[in-house]
Amino acid sequence: MMSRFSVWLGRLSVGRKLMLIYLLDLTAVIFVSGLLISEKLDSIDFTRKEVVGTAYVEAVRQNLMAELVLPHSPQAQAVQARERLAAVRSAHDAALQSAEVSANFVRTLPDEATAGALRSGAPALLPLIAERHLVDSARTLLTTVANQSNLILDPDLDSYYVMSITALRFPELVQVLHEGRVLMQQLGAVDGSRGARQVKESQLLTLAGRVDAVRQGIEADYVQAYVAGGAPLKQALQAGQAGLLAQLQTYQVALSQLAEADMPLPEDLKGLADAHQAALQAVDNAWAQGLVALTGLLHARVDGLYTRMALHLGTALLLLAAILSVVYLVAALIARPLSGLAEVAEQVDVNLDRVAHNAAATGQMAQTVAEVARTAAELARVAEDQNQQVGQFRV
Repeated sequence: MMSRFSVWLGRLSVGRKLMLIYLLDLTAVIFVSGLLISEKLDSIDFTRKEVVGTAYVEAVRQNLMAELVLPHSPQAQAVQARERLAAVRSAHDAALQSAEVSANFVRTLPDEATAGALRSGAPALLPLIAERHLVDSARTLLTTVANQSNLILDPDLDSYYVMSITALRFPELVQVLHEGRVLMQQLGAVDGSRGARQVKESQLLTLAGRVDAVRQGIEADYVQAYVAGGAPLKQALQAGQAGLLAQLQTYQVALSQLAEADMPLPEDLKGLADAHQAALQAVDNAWAQGLVALTGLLHARVDGLYTRMALHLGTALLLLAAILSVVYLVAALIARPLSGLAEVAEQVDVNLDRVAHNAAATGQMAQTVAEVARTAAELARVAEDQNQQVGQFRV
């Protein structure tokens, strides 16, 4: 097989051999470029799915925090948030496999009549049991969305830590704050017995410790996000972070002070409730800022991937042009001496024709001379014969 290929290759002209080299190089460049472009397209699809997850988290945040933070958002804004959640569910529940958990979250949201009643007159919160179901279903939905939308697998450190804050840390903090509201209601019914005071102190200190643990985790994620994202990301998130950490610190202090008191006074409970609401408001603000920053990071990554893909295409085209130029140069270098050889061969052919023509002309002349010589000899012989005949007549 190799011998046949070698024979076939040897029969090709120089130009066709050079064209074969160029086609082989072209195939290699196109194959490598195709691999690089395919990798970039996969990364773009991966990031676009993260963008979908971020939009879903934002829709859940709007509906969840609208029921937890006082004063409540206006009714028109609440309706708009419900419509946005419905649009996100309709577009992405199938791809994210979140239809069941999202339907459960929607069921825990207050209906229009209840929502309108909560927003009319004095601000009021959901009953504790309804709020617990709402917070639990929201956290379950957010965890599902983070897993199914690739957010949990984010490859860049800056967007990964912002994702950790917005999709994992803040839902956990909201759940801890809900448990704080449950504890506040229980404190209102505590009697003055020593055992009840000890239980109350233990619960308050435990809650303060949980809030501090979540706060430290959030603060650590912010630090890592700033290290990876630099000054622009820090500028986008620092205001929300500062407000959140300050309010959580205030809430922890209120819990500790209440734990040290013998009996919770109404003003103490009012101060704790105010700190609780301020912490929720700070969570909402920081959460919204984080999602805006995360969306910006993901869109910037998509733009960067398209830029690198265009760079790969340009590099491939430039490389092909360079290879074609080299092949053309080699062909020109080979063709130049071959052209000279062809001219020499043509000149030799012309000279050979001339020599053959001259040789033919010389042979023809020699033949003519020989004929003339034979004719002259014949004439001389005839003349001699005639002279002899004349001499005989004279005798």
